[in-house]
Amino acid sequence: MSISNLPSICKKFVQERVLLGCTQNGEVVFQGWQCCRIFMYNPQQELFRKTKLSVDLPIASICLDSLYSSCLNLKHKRKRRSATLRKAKLRKTMYENDTCVLPHDILFDVLIKVPVPSLLRFKSISRSWNAIISDNNMFVKAQRDQSKALGRQKIMLQRTTGEFEFIHLENLKGVVEKQNFPIKKFQRAHILCSCDGLVLLKKPKAYKKFVLWNPSSGQHRTIECPYHKLYNHNLPHACGLCYDSDTDDYKVILIYSVFYVVYSTSKGSWSTMKINLPILVQHLPSFELQPNSRLFLCVGGICMEGRVYWSLQNKIEPFVRKTSTIIYFDMKSDELKELPTPLFVREDENELFRLSSVNGCLCLCGIKRVTHELNIWIMEQDDWKLLMRINKSINYFIHCLKLLCCTKNGEFIFDGLGYNKLSIYDPKVQRFVTTTYISNPIEYVLPYATPTLCLDSLYFPSNVMHKKKKLKHIQ
Repeated sequence: MSISNLPSICKKFVQERVLLGCTQNGEVVFQGWQCCRIFMYNPQQELFRKTKLSVDLPIASICLDSLYSSCLNLKHKRKRRSATLRKAKLRKTMYENDTCVLPHDILFDVLIKVPVPSLLRFKSISRSWNAIISDNNMFVKAQRDQSKALGRQKIMLQRTTGEFEFIHLENLKGVVEKQNFPIKKFQRAHILCSCDGLVLLKKPKAYKKFVLWNPSSGQHRTIECPYHKLYNHNLPHACGLCYDSDTDDYKVILIYSVFYVVYSTSKGSWSTMKINLPILVQHLPSFELQPNSRLFLCVGGICMEGRVYWSLQNKIEPFVRKTSTIIYFDMKSDELKELPTPLFVREDENELFRLSSVNGCLCLCGIKRVTHELNIWIMEQDDWKLLMRINKSINYFIHCLKLLCCTKNGEFIFDGLGYNKLSIYDPKVQRFVTTTYISNPIEYVLPYATPTLCLDSLYFPSNVMHKKKKLKHIQ
C-alpha cells in the first residue's frame, strides 16, 4: 500500500510508529509510543483516526483480532454512554417542563394519604410534585392532620446503644425500623416527650441543650435554654411539648423550682415566667443533683388539645394518687393551672392511677390493689367517664405498664411486662390476646426509657432567625 498524499508531518509520525497490520475492513493499524494509543488509517477516506485501548498492553501481546474487538467494544461503549446521556437529558427536560395529568386538587388529596417515606421519594418525580410536597403552609399541615385521622403512628423505643427503633401500629408484627440521630453528639440523647411527629430530646450530661427532631422526615433543630443557670437551677423537673392550633405554633415547656420557661418554635424565642401555683412551689424545693439521678428528674407531660398535663405528689411524676394534684400548662395564656382531682381518685386511697391519652382524650388508667381491677377513665368536655374495666389484671400492672393507645379495631396497647414487649387487650373477648416483641428480646433498652408514640408526619416548624437577646426579668 502506498500513502501518496501523506503530509510531511505525517511521514515523521509514521516513522516513529509501529505498523501492526491491517484490520478486516482494510484499515491500516499503527501503534504509538504509548502502548494504549492506536492510530488507524482508512485508505478509502484517506484519513487517520486515533483510538485508545481499555488495557495497556505491550507490542508483542497485541493481536489484530483483539484490537478490532477492542475498537468495536469502545464504539459500543460510546453509543451506550450517549444513550445514557440522552435519557438523563430527557428526564431533566421532563422534570423541568412537566405537565401534570391530574388536576392539582385531586393530586393534593391523593398525596396527603401517602406515607412519609414514599412522599420523600416522590419529590424527585417532577417539579410540580416537589412543589406540592414541600409546601409547608398547605400540604405538610394537611398531611399531618390526615395522618392523625388515619391513626398512622409509630412506637419509638431507644436502645442502650443510642439507636432508635420504630414499629408501625398498623403492623405490630412487621419489620422494625432502626435509625440513628443525624447529629453525632446527640446520638445518645434522652427522649423527654413527643407531640404529633416531633420528639424532644436532651443531650446527655448537658443542662441547657435540647433538640427537636422529626424522625419521619429527618429534620431537626437544636435549641439552647438561656435561663438554665437562673437562681442556680440547672436541670428542669418537668418538660412538655404541645401544639397551639390558633397560632400554628409548637411550644416547649421546661419547669424549674421557682420559674418555668417557654420556647416558641415559630418565633424562635424563649420567655420565662414565675410559677404562680403555690402548691407547685411547695412541692418543688431546690435540691442538688444526686449521682446517677439526672436521668429521672425531667418528667415528660401528656400533651392534649393545647395543654400539657403532669401529676404532682411531692414531686412531678406520671402517677396519680388520692393526695395528688393534676397540673397543666395552658398554651392560650402560657400559664400553669390546676385541674380538679376527679372524685373517683379521691374516693379510694388503694387505687393508683397513671396519666395517659386515648383517642385524643386525657386518660387516667387505675388499678385497685385489692381486687386487681383495672379501670380506664377518659375526660370529655371537662367531665370524666368510665371507658372500660378490665377484671383480674396483674397487681403490679400499673407500675410496669403504660397505656399507649387504642387501635382502629378497638384494641388497647400497653407497653408490656418487660422493656421490649407490647401487651394487647381485646375488649371483645375481654382478655389480653397477645404479647408481641417490639425488638430483639436479647437486646436491652435503656432502663428509664418507655415506648413513645410518634406520628408519621412531614411537618417541622419553619426555620427562624435566632437573634441574641438579653435575659428578661422574671415576671
